[in-house]
Amino acid sequence: MKTNPQAQEGDEIKDHLKDFASAIRKKSIKRKYTIAGAVAAVVLGAFAFSYIRSQASLTAKSSADKYVEHVKATKAKKYWRPKRSEHFKDSYVENVLFTENFVQTELSKDYRNKWTTRLNRFLIRRLDLSDRVIVDYMREERKLIRTLDQMLKETTVDDKKKQLYEMKKVNDAAEKKLAFMVGGEKNLKRVLDYKKNFYTDFVRKNK
Repeated sequence: MKTNPQAQEGDEIKDHLKDFASAIRKKSIKRKYTIAGAVAAVVLGAFAFSYIRSQASLTAKSSADKYVEHVKATKAKKYWRPKRSEHFKDSYVENVLFTENFVQTELSKDYRNKWTTRLNRFLIRRLDLSDRVIVDYMREERKLIRTLDQMLKETTVDDKKKQLYEMKKVNDAAEKKLAFMVGGEKNLKRVLDYKKNFYTDFVRKNK
């Protein structure tokens, strides 16, 4: 049976048109899914951004609330400030607690320079010690005064008794070190007596 060339050509055209129409439908469907995916991504991104902002806001509020509570708690504390007088006391802890402007005077550059020179001379001439002792002694003395001062600043009326006990322990431990440096407790007593005279004279001249 002979095939009609025109009919065959018509069938090929029909098949081609069908394939073309199918391709268009597939592209259309793909495009729809692509647009839908893009829209979903935008919606999810907006939701995520909104959620992050809300969480950041909550965190900021939480931090602010904690700070306000801390300030209120600090104000509620009544820090203990002892009454003071000008005269020099028998120990470092007593002077930090009860001698007026003791810490400020001790840590001032002018006082430290003059006291270092005078004490070094005393250690060498009166106690017959090495000129290397002064460096360690001055370092330990300054450290002790700063530590006691910080402890006092943190002392409240409610924990005064406990804090004073701790301050005395710190003082006693440091004075043992100082006594060892200068050759014993008797020599430390001589140093502190000499310091009392020097300090009193310095304050009187610098009023």
